[in-house]
Amino acid sequence: MLNISVLQTASWEKIKKVFALAILLASVLLAASGSFALASCKLNTARIAIDVGHTPMSPGATSARGKTEFSFNQSLSQVLVLHLRSKGFVNLFVNRLDGRENLAFRVASLNSYKPDFVISIHHDSVVGAYQKPWNYNGRPFKYSDIYNGWSLLVSTSNASSMQSIVLAEKIADRLLSHGLPFSKHHAEPISGENRQFIRADFGIYRYDNLAVLKMTNSPAVLVEAGIIVNRDEEEALSGSERRNILAKSIAEAAYEYCLRG
Repeated sequence: MLNISVLQTASWEKIKKVFALAILLASVLLAASGSFALASCKLNTARIAIDVGHTPMSPGATSARGKTEFSFNQSLSQVLVLHLRSKGFVNLFVNRLDGRENLAFRVASLNSYKPDFVISIHHDSVVGAYQKPWNYNGRPFKYSDIYNGWSLLVSTSNASSMQSIVLAEKIADRLLSHGLPFSKHHAEPISGENRQFIRADFGIYRYDNLAVLKMTNSPAVLVEAGIIVNRDEEEALSGSERRNILAKSIAEAAYEYCLRG
């Protein structure tokens, strides 16, 4: 006997998937065409929130040589502040949290500032299957030199998702123009990854349920600045040259994103 309820459920699931893809495609097309107005954003009044990923007690990933992701995030955020100021931005809020990670508090802290947009700074790793053991200074660590490069994450569940995509596109454009490649590892069809591209040519991924992207009341982009388990990239990301290129790229994108009055 034909099970109507099962067929109805399957059909409804298919409809929901098609509808979700249609919304995503519309967002990308609108963002690419610039056929909608961005929120007004003037250099001397723009409010930018820089979210320093993780905390000292919840430090995120560990690099190939044992440094915490949080330390990388904090260092890059400090350089980013300088580059944003050099572009004329004066109202900057650095969301640096202590203690253990509390996503609800992190989002509430960002929203309380009422920023025009949020840049969340992170550094990347890869799944455990790609990591190998090695010793550095007599201590055991794990590394993976397979992938390198930055990634950008956006939530299409954010109320300002189309503006988030536009901001991400501007960041990607500046990073690429400065010769920094993006990584495709988040799109791999494996457990722990398998993320959908929003712009496969710009290294922009869809990450709908990440709290700092989904629940902020303004456009938000998470920047994975590079892969710290890659030994060569870890060294580059530890240096002032790479940090300045990354920060300069983000600041240039912010400048282009903000409309002058």
